Amino acid sequence: MNTIDDGTAARGNCVEIVAFDADTTGVRNSRQPDGPALRYPNTTLRAFVAAIRAGGFALPRTRVDLPYQPRMINRVIGDVATHLADLTARGFEFSDTRDARGNVVVISGMRLHHNVKDVVQLFGEQDADAVRVPRAEADIVFPRTVLWRVTGAPSTVLKSLLALADPQVAGDRRRACATA
Repeated sequence: MNTIDDGTAARGNCVEIVAFDADTTGVRNSRQPDGPALRYPNTTLRAFVAAIRAGGFALPRTRVDLPYQPRMINRVIGDVATHLADLTARGFEFSDTRDARGNVVVISGMRLHHNVKDVVQLFGEQDADAVRVPRAEADIVFPRTVLWRVTGAPSTVLKSLLALADPQVAGDRRRACATA
């Protein structure tokens, strides 16, 4: 793996681009060097950069708009990585599904506790889903009984999942001791 230095590191940016091989490039948060790297085919990354240069992601201006400020994608990536680490510390186990070229298609995590299953799936930059179902629920993809669910941007879904309280279970001695 060779890091590509585009000269932006001196300006405090924290997105690192890494050439994995002749066909694949990785992007990661350089402030978390042991964190995940997203792999993209070089052709996809070139098309993305060309679209940025052509203004394809700029918001349209109106008379009342302030000048466009680009989103801080590195902060979004950092938030998601931090939330995933927090969920792992709470007992979630994560895996990823990759396509034939090795690109991550979905990141899935699950935690079994208090007679429930908490499941989270990250499908893309703006697409995530988290659900809590009874532990006895056989189908976690299309469950019959849903106790809680949230969908949306990964950062929002992960924050909601982190804020979700554990259910109270009858006879749970830990809860009784905590209130005594």
